[in-house]
Amino acid sequence: MTFTDSIKNYNDYLKCIKNWYVYSAQEQEQLKKWYRNYYSENKETERQRYRNYYAVNTDKEKERVKSIRNNEMTRKKIEF
Repeated sequence: MTFTDSIKNYNDYLKCIKNWYVYSAQEQEQLKKWYRNYYSENKETERQRYRNYYAVNTDKEKERVKSIRNNEMTRKKIEF
């Protein structure tokens, strides 16, 4: 029995990955495997969830990506 046997749904999985770094490499691999299995069984539901999220949060996502790019550019300038 693995510790991922206690994960019954996606919300349980989200609770686990919030503490990702407290898990060993083996446990992290088990979490990845759980999600791969979950995704393969719920592919259309997950695709729709992503579509809905990005449709609702388009402006927020654009700002997030812009912020990430600005941070990367700043970091590159500092390195030179």
